[in-house]
Amino acid sequence: MKNSMVAIVKIKNDNYDDAIQRLFDLLGGVNRIIPALSKVMLKANWVANKHYLTGAVTNTEVLKACTNLLLKHAVKTVTICDSAMIGQKTEDVIRTNGVDLLESKRVKIVDLRKSEFIKTAIPNASVYHRLSFPKELF
Repeated sequence: MKNSMVAIVKIKNDNYDDAIQRLFDLLGGVNRIIPALSKVMLKANWVANKHYLTGAVTNTEVLKACTNLLLKHAVKTVTICDSAMIGQKTEDVIRTNGVDLLESKRVKIVDLRKSEFIKTAIPNASVYHRLSFPKELF
């Protein structure tokens, strides 16, 4: 079994782009982890309709910095996704936090509750031989 890699960086002076760059550098660089022209999914945490400054949901500035770095390194598309908890509307969380402003030709924002999932075989898997992924990744 491969060893996992973990990196933690401190965001200095609200410079999220620099922090995300340093994070990937500690892991060996974006190109070492993600091949060019890949489709990347960033799984956010949009559990409740709270602003990201409360710490209840993923910081939109972190999502923006990750997206910017990935697109700069020739990633084909970035899909940012999650679904809010029962009783909450994901689209409200997205709007409250300005995540909808990140959407572009190469950046998609997806409510997983509304997405169709496609079962996919995982070659050489030791545990999970089939997993379901949102259709937006294909």
